Amino acid sequence: MNLNKTLLKHLLGELPASRRKVLEQKLAEDPALRRQSAAWQRVMTCLLGYQPDFAAGFEQRVFQRLASQHLMVLQEHRLWLTMLRFSLTAAAAVVLLIVWVYFQEQSLSLEHLLGLAGLKTDDFANLLANY
Repeated sequence: MNLNKTLLKHLLGELPASRRKVLEQKLAEDPALRRQSAAWQRVMTCLLGYQPDFAAGFEQRVFQRLASQHLMVLQEHRLWLTMLRFSLTAAAAVVLLIVWVYFQEQSLSLEHLLGLAGLKTDDFANLLANY
């Protein structure tokens, strides 16, 4: 195994006891390895003392925003389901109206669908005069 990796595992406390003895012996013999060990220890000390510069409450704000996004997705889903139900109901009503007109008039002409089949031009004048 690479000495650098072995040294890092030793500093992290992940090195087995058998390898730890070998590494300690090499550290006693090699001044360059001791310097490397000291450098890694300084890095670890700096990293342990590191505090991220996020504002106070950052984590809570992120989680609240995630929760609100989830709530918005649920609300949009409910809205789409409601719109789908209304549109299907409206489509069924239109189909039933067309079927009813067809059975009443035996035709699907535009005049029959609009309810103007039996009207004459005089009837329009009378309707407009009365309103």
